[in-house]
Amino acid sequence: MATIIMIICFGTIAQSGAGETYDLNGEWDTVFDHGPFGVDKDIVKISQQGNTFVGVALIGSKYISKGEETIKGELINKMISQVYSHNHNQDTTGEGVWDEAQGVIIEEGNKILIQSYVMNLFVKKIIMIRKQ
Repeated sequence: MATIIMIICFGTIAQSGAGETYDLNGEWDTVFDHGPFGVDKDIVKISQQGNTFVGVALIGSKYISKGEETIKGELINKMISQVYSHNHNQDTTGEGVWDEAQGVIIEEGNKILIQSYVMNLFVKKIIMIRKQ
C-alpha cells in the first residue's frame, strides 16, 4: 500500500516503453467512500476514446443520479495523469462540481484507485474493480 501512496502523492510513474495504454472500456464495480458521509456502491460504465475516459453511474446514489457522469480523466501510457470525480455536496445549485483527484491503475488494468480532497475536510476514496 505504501508504494501506491507514493505513486499518487509524488507522481512517480512507471510508464511502458512502447507507450501502451490500458483499455478501460466496460463496467466496473465501484465503491465510493465519502469519509464521514458514508459509503456508496455502484456499477460505473467507462467509455474511453484515445487517452480520455468518462464513467457513468448505472445504479446511482444519493450523490450521483443513474446515468450521470461520475468520473472522467486522462491517461498517460498505463497511468492516470488527470482524473475528476463528480460531487454534489459542494454545490448549492444541485449541479455538482468536479473535484480534482489523483488515481492509479493497478492489477494489470483491472483495478483503479482514486482519491480526492473534498472541501479540504476529508478524503473521498473510489475503488473500481473491472467486472468479469
